[in-house]
Amino acid sequence: MPRVRKGLWPGTIFVLLVFLVVPGRAPAEEAGRHFYFGQIHSHTSYSDGVLTPEDAYTYARDVADLDFLGITEHGYYMFENPHHWEALVETARRFCEPGRFVAFRGTEWTHGAGHISVIEAPEPCSRDEQISFDDLVAWMEGKNGIASFNHPGRNEQGNWDDFEYSLGGNRTIRLLEVGSGPYPRNTFYEASYIRALDRGWRVGAINSQDNHRADWGTAADTRTGVVARALTREDLLEALRAMCTYCTEDKNVRARFTGNGRWMGEVLPPGEVEFEIDISDPDPGDVVEKVEVRSNRGAAVMTFQGDGVAGGPGESFHTAFAVVPSQGYNWYYVRAEQKDGDIIVTSPIWVKSPSDLMIVDLRFDAPFLKKGALGHLRGEVVNLGESAVHGAIIEFSATARAGRTPIGAVRADAGPGETAPFSIEWACPVSGDVTVSATVVDPSMPTYTANVYSIPLKVLPETLPKVMLDEGHNNRASGFGGKFLESLAREGCEGALNRGRITREVLKDVSLLVVASPEPGISLTPTAFDDEELAAVREFIERGGALLLAGSSDASDPSRSPGELNAILAAIGSSMRFSDDEVQQKTDSAASATITCNLTPAGTQALGAPSLSLRMTQACSIADDGFGDLGLCRGVLVLAVGSEGTRSVDTNGGGAYHPYASGPVVCAAEDVGKGRVVAMGAPMYSVYDLRPGLGNEEFMARLVAWLLSR
Repeated sequence: MPRVRKGLWPGTIFVLLVFLVVPGRAPAEEAGRHFYFGQIHSHTSYSDGVLTPEDAYTYARDVADLDFLGITEHGYYMFENPHHWEALVETARRFCEPGRFVAFRGTEWTHGAGHISVIEAPEPCSRDEQISFDDLVAWMEGKNGIASFNHPGRNEQGNWDDFEYSLGGNRTIRLLEVGSGPYPRNTFYEASYIRALDRGWRVGAINSQDNHRADWGTAADTRTGVVARALTREDLLEALRAMCTYCTEDKNVRARFTGNGRWMGEVLPPGEVEFEIDISDPDPGDVVEKVEVRSNRGAAVMTFQGDGVAGGPGESFHTAFAVVPSQGYNWYYVRAEQKDGDIIVTSPIWVKSPSDLMIVDLRFDAPFLKKGALGHLRGEVVNLGESAVHGAIIEFSATARAGRTPIGAVRADAGPGETAPFSIEWACPVSGDVTVSATVVDPSMPTYTANVYSIPLKVLPETLPKVMLDEGHNNRASGFGGKFLESLAREGCEGALNRGRITREVLKDVSLLVVASPEPGISLTPTAFDDEELAAVREFIERGGALLLAGSSDASDPSRSPGELNAILAAIGSSMRFSDDEVQQKTDSAASATITCNLTPAGTQALGAPSLSLRMTQACSIADDGFGDLGLCRGVLVLAVGSEGTRSVDTNGGGAYHPYASGPVVCAAEDVGKGRVVAMGAPMYSVYDLRPGLGNEEFMARLVAWLLSR
């Protein structure tokens, strides 16, 4: 009997039917299709690499054992040295040997909007000649080349106006580097791949090494897999244009993904789809660990676990399953992971919508998502078709516990291949879990209303505890509290920023005030608290407000001083003080200013044990008002101390501090009047500190809840 693996269905709008795993079946090179491996993006000394195209093609063919290599020199070099373009074209022609090796030639358009390689066009392109993306699109028209989006990382370069769809551009741009570059390792751009697909681009997955050294094909095992009829220039170009490709970190894995018998890269008509996946590798140990089928917005609609046998040498991982897609724009690709961690990502299979219109990026832009908060529902409608659409209707509705409520409708016009923005003003009348939907109605088919984009919203009640972050005194971590504000919203708090003086008016509706240590340095704002501000904070505490103060070490900036925070503590009558020191942790090589800290038994009782480690960077310790050991101070609750190997160090040789030899106090609390105050050695709430793998976000959420519970 065949082995059956259970797939995981997370309950999406897709209807999943029957699937079966059949062992022992190889991804057959059926119907004259064969698997080939290579790269289409690399460089030589003809631009900013090394050696010559002849060296590169020879090395790729004879040393790296590639089936094909594309050399895509930076275009502006080709215009400065036209004889190099002529030599590249001639060298590529000579190295094309059917059945043995295919040499592609092209240029890379290296523009601030993003980098794009174009292979097999009859002439080079350059950022100096095609000075905008639209210029490049116009230039590509009729050239019969094939282009790819290169290393599309949002933080590395422009992303072609966030992948705004271009009908003309998509005729030539058929590929996207899901993986790129071996230095120091392959970088995956799967998020950008999903973004491009969601915005309407029909592009296939490739992996390029972007070689600038003499290591074409050997810099890493990464490859572009191409499924083609034969190893010829014409057949590979046909397969690349058809997006019958996949990105792989393994040099010889074979991946087959079909829908209704048609290969990855194809567009299917609306209706049920019978998908099949085959993955095999001839190398021992390269077995399939996990396979996901991903769809719109990156959702994993099916997950399969490998069994350590299927997908191994000589035995294919095989599964088949059926899907009835929603009636809209849908795409699906396969993401497989081998036991050694190598990732394979296939080109998609698209299921066509009856309409050429689609909605992207529906969002609600209210400053704070709570009942009655006025904002706008915004999004974009993309016209994937060849004809202009006038008077498309976007209908909005909200679904909550009480049922579905219409919101309103707007009209939008979109030319061929154009993206048009839309918006409607709205204030959610209820709190709780709400689903907002936008339906685009194509005027050419007014009865078709299944093209829907929905987003879940968690709408908070009208009245919420307000947490105010001070950014009016050049505070440490100013501008880096966005993630903390998001975390506060998830915990049912309203986060706000104060960018001026702290006044009675500012604090009148605040439940918790958060103040980080001012940093004098170069500042256009005051870095000291005046008497009126201190009086406002004192009155705030006296009437029951909560205060969180975050200090800083004295090491990295000699102008840093705990004096301003200590002035606040003195004004409210607290027994705690920030030390003028740095808490350091001994490492194998040297003392580090990044420390781990532990909750005390009292801290665990108040806040609960964190599930991950807590970290502080450039923290000072907390002492009593005579700069003695705070742990001996009556009425103060020590919440956290430095972990084993931490100590207090006076790095600048000045200022009062308590010389903790081990386990310095780094977070403590005290009830003052009707209020409560917490002093911590560093702002654990900045974007740098609320990172995956740390317990800081969990700790801050519990600390805020505890402060507000008084």
